[in-house]
Amino acid sequence: MEKPTYSEEFKEQALCKVYHRNGRTMKAIADELNVPPRKLRSCLAESELASWCRGQGIFVHHLKQWRADFCDPKRTQRSKRKNDYSRTAPVYYDVDY
Repeated sequence: MEKPTYSEEFKEQALCKVYHRNGRTMKAIADELNVPPRKLRSCLAESELASWCRGQGIFVHHLKQWRADFCDPKRTQRSKRKNDYSRTAPVYYDVDY
């Protein structure tokens, strides 16, 4: 079974209905739009995250990458080794002959 994809316009309209729901529940709006309530909450969370990131001057994909790097210790160790210039930089000794 293929996962349904929703256009950005559809997501915007759905979020507009959520923000202006006039006392209706999220489930009622999800039923009206014929989407799972979980998907509607997911779109709302993405929207709020994007808004917060814009306020901080960063992009969502940067935040996701930082989280992945921080939460995966093996990845962090690899990046530290990769950027460890002390192992690859030439060593010059000041020698008087």
